[in-house]
Amino acid sequence: MQNKLMGSVFFGILGGLLMSIVLLYMLVGIGFVYSDMMFILCVICGISLPWCLMVLNKYEWINVWVSQVLMVVISFVIILIYGIFMQSSVDVDVNMFKLIMICDGLIHGLSLLPILMRRLFKK
Repeated sequence: MQNKLMGSVFFGILGGLLMSIVLLYMLVGIGFVYSDMMFILCVICGISLPWCLMVLNKYEWINVWVSQVLMVVISFVIILIYGIFMQSSVDVDVNMFKLIMICDGLIHGLSLLPILMRRLFKK
């Protein structure tokens, strides 16, 4: 049981780091504009990245659901920390933290939704 939890936490943290790097790279590329069509591509990427861990479902020593949820939470926290540091480094007139949090909340909320729905409606 402890091995299963440790494996799930390991892959969740590793996946969260990877997810945050990919999403930050994409969001910086579009300038954190959530009304752009490229933001839809960021949302699709954010939704599909946690599902890449489904290949680990065949192993008994990992709980994929825990890894997916942890992946999304770790990525959300890393981008939140990025937003806090960006807010202190830009002009006061530009509310960069608000833009980052709107984009971050939308992407991670929408990526967590199918994971939770699959868990709730799984037979």
